Amino acid sequence: MAKEVQFELSAGFRSDMARGWSYGALTTADAFASYYAHFTRDQQYFEANLDKIRTPVKVVWGEKDLYIRKEMGAELAERLGAEFSILPDTGHYPHLQQLEGTVEEVRASFR
Repeated sequence: MAKEVQFELSAGFRSDMARGWSYGALTTADAFASYYAHFTRDQQYFEANLDKIRTPVKVVWGEKDLYIRKEMGAELAERLGAEFSILPDTGHYPHLQQLEGTVEEVRASFR
């Protein structure tokens, strides 16, 4: 990633991550392995149950998400009939990269 799109993690956040890297014998590597092992099953379940969502939803996406394209967020919003908002110059971790903008999007959802 180019330097201008990288972001710093606060010392408190890094400390919290270090404490949370394992839970007994379970590590984050185990969690990722489990997630990816069940991704297709979970994705199919999620999509099969989208029509059951009754709570209003707003889909907020980082414009420069390297992992999941913003078009997928737009598709999700369309399928849900939800408002779709893009945070400019933000990647996959909006709560870390653009805290204020993310908080504003969440607060705006309750107005």
